[in-house]
Amino acid sequence: MSNTTTKTPAYRTPDENTKMRMSAAKSSVLNPMYNKNHSEETKELISKKLKDAWSRRPNRPFT
Repeated sequence: MSNTTTKTPAYRTPDENTKMRMSAAKSSVLNPMYNKNHSEETKELISKKLKDAWSRRPNRPFT
């Protein structure tokens, strides 16, 4: 018995109307980080966490 199924992507590419609505939903005052900045302490914490996560990842692309 031959397998005649075709592969379909696991996602669909959004059309232009959908792209515009998605963009509008995250622009200006609707974005939770609008007009806000991370503190230096938060930036350092994010950096440390990401470095730790990448150091434990096998076959990591960056060393």
